[in-house]
Amino acid sequence: MTVNKYLYFAMTCAGFFCLGSHFVLFPTLTVKVFGMKSGGTVYAVILVVKSASSYMGVLLVNIFSGAGGTSSQIYWGVFITGAVFSFISLLLVSIGFTEELILLDKAEDSKKQPLLLEHT
Repeated sequence: MTVNKYLYFAMTCAGFFCLGSHFVLFPTLTVKVFGMKSGGTVYAVILVVKSASSYMGVLLVNIFSGAGGTSSQIYWGVFITGAVFSFISLLLVSIGFTEELILLDKAEDSKKQPLLLEHT
């Protein structure tokens, strides 16, 4: 198997570029979806959960490697565990996340007048 170090470098840079875009897009997206009142709080939760999930990934690899599996079994164990948690998350969002809540929050934000600064 030949290894192309330039392709590896390009794919690594592309991966970090995509990871960095979360820090640019998510604050704007959460404020657009949840309004000014709740957007910052939702983004803070996303940021904390993203950090916690990184530690959980390391923990899962240690658990599956401690069980004595091959690297393929470790990969599939972590993958299936992540897929199950993603499916549970999808169920929770589809049950508890309604469009009426978003519209209600946006209606409250539109009632507020913008703060005008006066020059003295």
